[in-house]
Amino acid sequence: MKFVREDIKDVEIQHNGIVCAVVLINSNHEVLLQLRDVKPGLSASGLWVFPGGHLENREDILTCAKREFFEETNYQCKDLHWLMQINDSFINQTPKMLHIFWDLYDGHSSYVCQEGQALEFISRNEASDIAMPEYLVSIWDLVILASKK
Repeated sequence: MKFVREDIKDVEIQHNGIVCAVVLINSNHEVLLQLRDVKPGLSASGLWVFPGGHLENREDILTCAKREFFEETNYQCKDLHWLMQINDSFINQTPKMLHIFWDLYDGHSSYVCQEGQALEFISRNEASDIAMPEYLVSIWDLVILASKK
């Protein structure tokens, strides 16, 4: 991936195909989902997903999950729990190792859509009515179970 900033020349970030995502769940079992931008080549383009992003050099997965979630939502996770890792592969996309974490929403801190088109708490009943990768519903259900313990 390349990006340009005014204060530096082109910089290439190596992320080795590792991505971290966070499922922020509230007491009603709603989760905070991000509606991805519609861009050619963007993984999950135009779909609702758990916020997250790529691992940076010399970064561990917990740090990546916290950083990416904050960058995209402006919400600071308090107690991240690792849930699982999966080989995430979208059509015409290079497979990525996806590490999924979860945290309980504190019920009062604000969050802001910093990336993508929208950021909303969505109920489990609404999941079938929105455009999202189907396997995310199974992950959502696992987080509901884990959050009850």
